[in-house]
Amino acid sequence: MALSQAKPKPGDLIEIFRPGYQHWALYVGNGYVVHLAPPSEIAGAGSASLMSALTDKAIVKKELLSVVAGKDKYRRLPPAPSINEWVLLGLKCLREKQKAARRRDCPANL
Repeated sequence: MALSQAKPKPGDLIEIFRPGYQHWALYVGNGYVVHLAPPSEIAGAGSASLMSALTDKAIVKKELLSVVAGKDKYRRLPPAPSINEWVLLGLKCLREKQKAARRRDCPANL
């Protein structure tokens, strides 16, 4: 059950509110998410069981969001910036710091 009416877009992070913990998935499109689930011999129990938060082993699964979330509430979070966006932001901040340092070091009449 979605907390908001906004449809997920590929790259959105999905936070699923399980009793006692949150489960995370990445929306990949067409109703599917990729998420980590514990290896389970009980079909359908993997991502919905508390064991998924307590185990030290996991498998990557691609499943329908409706199956992974079940009756639990979930919300979509917008995708994180790409590595290129982080690099550009870092360079912009560095340039601003360099400009500020030059202004402090320059005589007022220049």
